[in-house]
Amino acid sequence: MFILFNIAMMPYYILMAAAIIPPVVLMIYMYNNDRYEREPAYMVWRTIGAGIMAALAAMVLEYVFEAVFFNSSVQPSTDVSIHEAIMVGLVEEGCKLFFLYRATWKSPEFNYRYDGILYAGFVSLGFAAFENVMYVFSNGLGVAVSRALLSIPAHLAFGVLTGLFYSRAKVMQVEGNLFCGIMIFLGWLVSSSLHACYDGSLFVGSNMSMALFVGIVILIYVIVFVIVKKEAKNDRPIY
Repeated sequence: MFILFNIAMMPYYILMAAAIIPPVVLMIYMYNNDRYEREPAYMVWRTIGAGIMAALAAMVLEYVFEAVFFNSSVQPSTDVSIHEAIMVGLVEEGCKLFFLYRATWKSPEFNYRYDGILYAGFVSLGFAAFENVMYVFSNGLGVAVSRALLSIPAHLAFGVLTGLFYSRAKVMQVEGNLFCGIMIFLGWLVSSSLHACYDGSLFVGSNMSMALFVGIVILIYVIVFVIVKKEAKNDRPIY
């Protein structure tokens, strides 16, 4: 009976592994690039948890906005797709930023510039892991590969953009610059814009939008594998 139970449960293990392994691999990649002062385990788990909380909050907000602003009885159109993509980008990146700030801004561990990028990346990957579990369990292994190659790196790229501005805002705060909040706001706008372009190009589905999507995917990989390496190499203390 124990053997039968294991055989019956095996597909669930496979689905969970397919959903979790891609974000975990990118978490390890981000963590290993932290060359000067590795973050303690509690900060890693705190930021992953913040990402999961952000995903739950985004689900609720998107449901509300869909009900209020997007009438499901109306035929889909390019304008609706673009507006919906903008809403998703603003909401999801806003939720990530809100929980990122709560989890890290006042932490004494936030003392190197790369820390902000790492924290924002882990929040985004925690968000992506939660979202990926839902997608894979709902749609099967068929979506796992495409999400591993596209959606998961995309979420990380959005987080890295947020983290770039977030770290610079922390430097500004330490230096007594009162406009650090504007820097955080700009980071939210930049990451939300890229997120909206990513989703919008897929939602529209035209030849031109798909060409744009290919360009965005290339940019995403540049952010994840070039900018992260550069920022980690040039890391230095905030205070």
